[in-house]
Amino acid sequence: MSKIMIADTALLKRQLKDSKANMQAILDHSTEGFVLADLDGTIRMINKSAKSTIFLNRNEHAGEGDNLFDYITPMRRIAFGEFFKRVGGGETVKYERSFERTNQEKVWFEFELSPVTEDGCITAVCMRGRDVTYIREGELLQRKLEAEKLNKQKYIARATIHAQESQRSEIGRELHDNINQMLASVKLFLNYAVTHKTERLSTVHKSIEILNDCTEEIRRLSSSLVPPSLGNLGLKETIRDLIDTVVLTGMHVQCTGLLLLNESFLSVDLQLSIYRILQEQLNNINKHAGASMIIIAFRQSQKFLLMDITDNGSGFDVQAKRRGIGITNILNRAAVFNGKVDIISAPDKGTTLKVRFLIEQ
Repeated sequence: MSKIMIADTALLKRQLKDSKANMQAILDHSTEGFVLADLDGTIRMINKSAKSTIFLNRNEHAGEGDNLFDYITPMRRIAFGEFFKRVGGGETVKYERSFERTNQEKVWFEFELSPVTEDGCITAVCMRGRDVTYIREGELLQRKLEAEKLNKQKYIARATIHAQESQRSEIGRELHDNINQMLASVKLFLNYAVTHKTERLSTVHKSIEILNDCTEEIRRLSSSLVPPSLGNLGLKETIRDLIDTVVLTGMHVQCTGLLLLNESFLSVDLQLSIYRILQEQLNNINKHAGASMIIIAFRQSQKFLLMDITDNGSGFDVQAKRRGIGITNILNRAAVFNGKVDIISAPDKGTTLKVRFLIEQ
């Protein structure tokens, strides 16, 4: 063999070696695992990511000339061999599986095995693997959040149904115990007037008085059920009317910040929710607190609205007392608008209900 041919052969070997080294350097900088193996599993080339990540279930790190199947657990070796057969037939195989690190941490990897062709024949398998743990964990977190949201919606729906049933029962009691008795009295007076001519006029007048009381009672019951016409009066005026109604019962009410509310920043639904929460808490105070004074405070910025309702009533142990339907209604109304409710109370110390709403621009 001539010296020129020997020199050319040596040069080609160096170029091939340099080319392979360059390719190895490029692959070693990849975050994806890469393995090039013959159809029988003999490794031709493997990068650092493959050594450190693909073979998480074994302590050994595969190297050039080793057989890839030696690093596959016995339980998976048959399935992995089937993958190689499919790739040898020209198919690209993709699959995903999870591993457990030595610290019991679970990770997910996505693999792709594709055929490598030389001179028109499939001679090798290119295997790529990438860590998709962050994607799967994100999906799991998303499913968890969706499940929590669904559970919250179910809770609100159940609470709403319970509130509606409770409200229907209360309406039934009002109609039976109050209005029905008034109408029964009117019937008795009118029957009496038919048979007692001398007392007919006074009896009819008495019936009219009872009917007027009955009309007022129906109006009161209706106003507690029908949403206020915020579109006509506005939130501030509607709240003033509500406070005036409470004052008529003998309660002393102090309200601050109401005139400073900017209703243009508040949706109609949010305004109604604010009104209903205030109405519910005032009703709770009237029924249960035994209070003589109520302080209502509003504070608003471009980002949030605060409403504090404080009474000097009997108070209660927040941790020990179960939530009644009134408090549940308040919590549910606030939750619809991502509001936050805090209750501060103690026996004989009165109660403060603090409601915070974020304002959507």
